[in-house]
Amino acid sequence: MNWKRFKDIIKGGRPDESHYILGLDLGNDSSALAFYNIARRAPELLDMSGGYGRASMPTVLQHIPESREWIFGEYAILNNDGHENSARSLMDKLGVNAYVDINKRPIAVSGLLGLFIKELIGNVRNINPKAEIAGIVAAVPSYNTAEAADEIKRAFNAAGYDKELINLVSDRECLFTNYLTRENPEAKHALLLDYGSRELRAGIYAVKRAGDRIDIKTENYMYSAELGAGNIDKDLMNLFLDYLPPRISKQEKSQLTGFLYQHKDLLLQKNNWSKPVKLYFNFAYPPAQATVTQKCVNDLVAPYREGFSKFLRNLLTRGGAEPGDIDSVMCVGGGFEMQWVKDSVVSVFGESRARFYKNPKGVIAESAAFTAAKLLGAARAPSVIIHDNHQIRVDLGIMTRVNRRDRFHPIIHRGAFWWQETGPLNIILNQATDSADSIKLLSRADDGELRTVGIIPLDGLPARPKGATRLALSMRFENTDSLSVTVTDRGFGEIYPSAGYARTIKVNPLR
Repeated sequence: MNWKRFKDIIKGGRPDESHYILGLDLGNDSSALAFYNIARRAPELLDMSGGYGRASMPTVLQHIPESREWIFGEYAILNNDGHENSARSLMDKLGVNAYVDINKRPIAVSGLLGLFIKELIGNVRNINPKAEIAGIVAAVPSYNTAEAADEIKRAFNAAGYDKELINLVSDRECLFTNYLTRENPEAKHALLLDYGSRELRAGIYAVKRAGDRIDIKTENYMYSAELGAGNIDKDLMNLFLDYLPPRISKQEKSQLTGFLYQHKDLLLQKNNWSKPVKLYFNFAYPPAQATVTQKCVNDLVAPYREGFSKFLRNLLTRGGAEPGDIDSVMCVGGGFEMQWVKDSVVSVFGESRARFYKNPKGVIAESAAFTAAKLLGAARAPSVIIHDNHQIRVDLGIMTRVNRRDRFHPIIHRGAFWWQETGPLNIILNQATDSADSIKLLSRADDGELRTVGIIPLDGLPARPKGATRLALSMRFENTDSLSVTVTDRGFGEIYPSAGYARTIKVNPLR
């Protein structure tokens, strides 16, 4: 069904439960699907695990060459045989028209994502074979590029749901639309914590209501890739490898990935154990057995627990806020399935203001389903407008010498999202800089005006002939107003090896 036709049915007051209004959260690690229950006037998460409590579905698919079929999600993880016939982390590959080799044949990422979307939405047919899809909203990350959005739309087209797709809506807009309409319409100062496999993201927002409109101003925003829950998975994997023989086969390593998926909840979600947990590595040869104590797991997550608490403190400090200023804390993402994360939030904000969900991975999907119902007219909700400065307003770079003329060389381009990674720029001292003693960091506005925003001193570099010192210049935003600039000595061939020199300064280039 075309969603525009269903909107006419809504206006006529004739909707029924055979029409499904869907919300999707397409995640890099796992994805979730929800529908808006017209009878209950509320979104509901679809359990795609057959009642085993895993409402989300791993964003993984695998091709079986013998039967020429695809398997998805949990089955694709547990059936991994070590051959190059699996695809995962699809969302990370969007925006560059990437291809993935499956059985030595390149397949576009958008095509693979289309196969996954078709399987994901197919779960609706398991509930009601006669169900008709009335409309779909897909929640996408706030930092999604236009190119990535185009590929997602192509994926829906490949899945056969392009006419049902109402729109791609940012995850934050979906969350705020649902939360401020249904759960806490009185919130004035909200903190949104999104803890996924890739990063921990957090924002402090001021909420103002005016009629059928809600204006949300971003007061502070931070992220940390180091605290991403996927890094905890890597540490657990290394822990498991310590229990196995020094050499294991490629197939055993693949099976260890499935073993991790099956056991990490047991190790990380338990708050108190009555006794140590025994693990049996039956797939390895020779088979291995290990006993994991609570102390072992606590030691593993201790750096993340400390980093998480420090992250919250820095977020409040940089935003000029106290814990008491925040009247609502929204906690979403798979990282909140770990008990220590919940405890860290409660220790700062208390239990009354923190909102934890039974299925934190599926909250965005539920919010997307509610947003879809709003766009179709099946639910009433105000328009949510988010005001923030997620994109850089100037070019940032240095002056370089090209054909005896000084030219501005941008390293970070305006329009880029401030949390995006920037590769290092290699420069030759005295040929790419205006002084042997320092490097001048410049900004360029829309009118072309250049302004000095920072000076990077180069004191301490070893003495070398002109043109024989190669440096690497890298930049990284820690917040919208805090840029970390690092210069490292790369040496110059075998004659002048690197001296290990490194210098970092912090500037506010947007002042």
